Amino acid sequence: MIAQILNPKGCNPNDIQRTIHTENDITRIVSKYPNGFVLTVEQDVDGNFTIIPSGEVIDLGNGVFQIPD
Repeated sequence: MIAQILNPKGCNPNDIQRTIHTENDITRIVSKYPNGFVLTVEQDVDGNFTIIPSGEVIDLGNGVFQIPD
């Protein structure tokens, strides 16, 4: 499955705070947006991904989602 997650409308990508941490064979990328939304992506050594949003995302269809403004 391919999914795309779009930034909130009008969000400058340079304003997103990202941290990357690896522990116990899990790489965790945490993106904090200016509006307070937090998106966490975890990847294990087999390449499996888990996406954890801090709130509801907008389903635009066809595997495309958007973080709310």
